[in-house]
Amino acid sequence: PAVGGIAAAARANAAKKNRMSRLPRRIDPKTGREVIIITNKDLDRLYEPLPQDKQPIATLPPLSQEPAKRGRPGAKPAGQAQQQRIEQIQAEIARLNQKVMSLHNPYLPRPKETDEERAAEKGLDNVKRLEMTHKRLAELQAELARLSGAASGNEDDR
Repeated sequence: PAVGGIAAAARANAAKKNRMSRLPRRIDPKTGREVIIITNKDLDRLYEPLPQDKQPIATLPPLSQEPAKRGRPGAKPAGQAQQQRIEQIQAEIARLNQKVMSLHNPYLPRPKETDEERAAEKGLDNVKRLEMTHKRLAELQAELARLSGAASGNEDDR
């Protein structure tokens, strides 16, 4: 190895140790060892966010409470808007499935949350968050089934 490479690695290691020395520490009662306490604020301070976390997330409009209106005379087919809504719901379902996996396994990255989700889940434990996520998933899957059935029903009428 080149001498410059060893010196650069030593400087990088010293910088890492310096950053880690500023983290709070405590003695683990079980092992008696000194452990570093790392919080999310510490991680945000030490590491910059991932590129996927910098992008704003799309929010879905609220679920419609009205039943589907099919077969109205003079109504133009809403195929493109309906297809777009189906794609939005599928993306939201994929995001919520990733959230369920991250709630089961804390080592998996959490998907970006909406402000409404963050406010609704504030102060809740993972069990309650999981219940809320499963409830939202069931609502979205029911709406997706309804929209998919309406889309296939409109195609049969043509």
